[in-house]
Amino acid sequence: MSCRPSWITSAQRDREPIVDTDTCSAEWSPFKELVHANYSKNSFQELVKIMATQHAGFLSETTKLLAAISVIPTSTVPCGRGFSIQNRIKTKGRARIKAENLD
Repeated sequence: MSCRPSWITSAQRDREPIVDTDTCSAEWSPFKELVHANYSKNSFQELVKIMATQHAGFLSETTKLLAAISVIPTSTVPCGRGFSIQNRIKTKGRARIKAENLD
C-alpha cells in the first residue's frame, strides 16, 4: 500500500524522484564530516552555494537535495502577510462599490 495521498495524479506518481535516496544516504556521512570540519559556522544559504560550486561532483545527490530544500519556505509568515494585504484591498474595494461610482 502506498503512503502517497489519493489526490496525487498519475503524472506525479510516475515522475522520477529528484534524488536517489540510496546514494544520498551513502553520502550523508561524508557530508556531515565535511560540514562539521569546514563549514559549521556558515549559514544554510552559504552552505548550499558552497556545495553547488565546490562539492557537486563529490556529493552530487546531497547537492541536489540541498538545492531542492533551499527553496522551501521555513515559515508561513510572508504568506499570511500576503493574505492580510489581499483582504484589506478587497475590503476597501467593496466599500467603494456604489451606484454613483459605477457609472
